[in-house]
Amino acid sequence: MQKLKVLFVDDEPLICECFKEQFESDQVQIFIFTEPKQSVEFLRQNDVDVIFLDFRMPGQKGDELAKLMPIKTPKYLVSGELDAQPNYDFKSILPKPFDVEKINQILINEQAIKNTK
Repeated sequence: MQKLKVLFVDDEPLICECFKEQFESDQVQIFIFTEPKQSVEFLRQNDVDVIFLDFRMPGQKGDELAKLMPIKTPKYLVSGELDAQPNYDFKSILPKPFDVEKINQILINEQAIKNTK
């Protein structure tokens, strides 16, 4: 089984590190970025299976960033704002702090999809 490759973008380094510590495993490889532009550059050279984006970041919101990323890659918005109204059709909007069970289920589902391709 190939590792699920996950991109996580949030302007807060501690949140990025927490996400990586919580969800990286033998089956899941996490790539974290605190600079949105760096994540877009990374995607020009690398493929990932799923993307998680913070909603509110300095200079660029997650929905704007999503439009610069591969269309076919599933994207999830992560936000501490209960009333976030993104201008992008994310697969789901997830609250901060993280719902560990929900994110684990997303990763399991995305891994299953990857394995059927």
